[in-house]
Amino acid sequence: MSPTGSLRFTPDTLLHRRDDRHLTNPVGHETILLDLETGDYLGLNRVAATIWRLLETPIRLSALQNAIMAAYEIDTDTCRTETLSFLNRIAGLGLLIVAEAQTT
Repeated sequence: MSPTGSLRFTPDTLLHRRDDRHLTNPVGHETILLDLETGDYLGLNRVAATIWRLLETPIRLSALQNAIMAAYEIDTDTCRTETLSFLNRIAGLGLLIVAEAQTT
């Protein structure tokens, strides 16, 4: 983690959600995520729910951001800022697996 408490991501950072400690349920226009270890709830808006769904299988940060920009009318800078904010939030809750790309 960086001194500010945020993870450092590169476009090749491989991301995957932890599926062993949460339940999700759609409620209206958002998705509710329940952390089974802490009992905490997290409300996900449509974009966050899309990111959460995309994290079901390992995905590179660049591919994740491209998918979000293709699905929603959002510019690159806003997408990057908001996506990284959400990823740091769920990483801080222990719900994200982060790995740097392996080079050969």
